[in-house]
Amino acid sequence: MPGVQTGEAKWATLSPQEKRVLRLVVEGKTNKEIGLELGLSDKTVKNYPSNILEKFQRTGRFHAAALFVQFSSK
Repeated sequence: MPGVQTGEAKWATLSPQEKRVLRLVVEGKTNKEIGLELGLSDKTVKNYPSNILEKFQRTGRFHAAALFVQFSSK
């Protein structure tokens, strides 16, 4: 279908920082722990998974983690 991006194409649109945050989410880190590690506020960290999920048209932290596992090794 023209104009429809695959999951891999969408993954490629994520910034390195979005991928770092997602990796830490998968590791089970809290927003506070992620913020400390990356030098970001808790609120900023909270926005990253939301933005990522919006790009993939998904909801929930679980889906964000599943996306990371699916595409990070490719």
